[in-house]
Amino acid sequence: MTAILDWLNEYESALSAIAALILIGTVAATVGRNWLVNNRKTSAGLGASAASSPGAQQPNPVTDRPSIAVLPFENTSGDPSKEAVADGLTTEIIAGLSANRHLFVIARNSCFTYKGRSVDVREVSRELGVRYVLEGTVRTRDDRVRVSAQLIDATNGATTWSQRFDVPIEDIFELDDIVTADIVAALIPELRRAEAARARENPVGLDIWSRVNAAWLDLQNDLANQANAKDVIKRLEAILEEAPEFALAHGVLAHAYSLAFQLGDEETKSTQDLKAKTNHHIQQAITLDPDDPAIRHLAGAALSNYRESDEARRSYQKALDLNPDYAPALGSLGVSLVYAGRTQEAIEHIERALRLSPREPQAYHWQSHLALAHNVLGNPSLALDYAKTAYERRPTMMGRVSLLMAHALLGNTSEARAFADELKSVMSSALTRASYTDLLNQLVVDQKRYGEVREAIEPYLNDEYESAAQTDA
Repeated sequence: MTAILDWLNEYESALSAIAALILIGTVAATVGRNWLVNNRKTSAGLGASAASSPGAQQPNPVTDRPSIAVLPFENTSGDPSKEAVADGLTTEIIAGLSANRHLFVIARNSCFTYKGRSVDVREVSRELGVRYVLEGTVRTRDDRVRVSAQLIDATNGATTWSQRFDVPIEDIFELDDIVTADIVAALIPELRRAEAARARENPVGLDIWSRVNAAWLDLQNDLANQANAKDVIKRLEAILEEAPEFALAHGVLAHAYSLAFQLGDEETKSTQDLKAKTNHHIQQAITLDPDDPAIRHLAGAALSNYRESDEARRSYQKALDLNPDYAPALGSLGVSLVYAGRTQEAIEHIERALRLSPREPQAYHWQSHLALAHNVLGNPSLALDYAKTAYERRPTMMGRVSLLMAHALLGNTSEARAFADELKSVMSSALTRASYTDLLNQLVVDQKRYGEVREAIEPYLNDEYESAAQTDA
């Protein structure tokens, strides 16, 4: 590599693919009530296959995908007239979760047979055949609503996740849209982490979905490791021999192939074999499940690793057409727009992704690019805040670049020099005037701003490349 832009295209494009690691997005506020009604009907069909009533005993939880029941949220307002608020929120959450094809969600009618009853979640697990139970409370006071929710692994009673939402409210529809989207967005990453932990504890006899999920998370944990990508490829190829029509496995495998290409040496990159395999599995995934936003997002991530930026952005947008609140696609599209010089659009997309899903594993990556965008727009103090948070979560190359730029713009000489030196230790080449010129030419459209940024970082650039052992950034 001879320039920081090359490094970013080689490695940060892979990191942007981390957004493809989460299986589902959230229910969209703009979809409308008719959409929700239709999905409730779908949910009812799924629920009927699990149980028609609490008395229908199912000793074994559903195992082909994570299974969940949403118990009616309890109205703790002390006002019986607010009961409809709690019931409506419960119904919307069930509909939002049911929109995700990777979850098995018990239907509303079955869930509401538990309303007003004090039940043991283990009993719910046995009767409905689910592993997870979501329960919560709703309290209204004046013009605010407080919602508390917790996800329980019903097989052992352990709380996997809990969160409180306190929002102003003007009408019941705003409550449904805002709180439902927030709960669904926060819930899914935690649900997936719990499933991955279960897979690691008991790898024998796992179902197909759990094995794909575990492989995908292993890929996420070390995106810059070519050996890891190859191991994931081997595991997914074996899975597809058993289940050749499992769309998600094709999508994750395409992503793994693209990483193997992106992380490979020049000889590896000269062959079309990996790219052909990537394209094959992208097409297989889309053919098998064209309406899954996760599949479209995985396709975008793979295309990004081959530097097919326009196609990648179109794929991210397709994911958002399918689910406008799909946070990983919002974040990835935002990152891509930073490199397209569409800085304000990028900020809007990334900020929305962070609001929808602040605990996403890739949030650090989004924040480092928010920092870069704010540096470009002339907000180095805000950029520094984002860059610090991102760096604390994971010290990536882009995090270091954003910190250097922010400190330089703010006149923090010693801090800027420290990060310039740190960058040398993790790159095969130092920061040169040529490399930063390439980067700034891509990012900064306004010529006046270009001059300001260039002048600030000039003291920290090197005329010559300096060799250094490259480490995982």
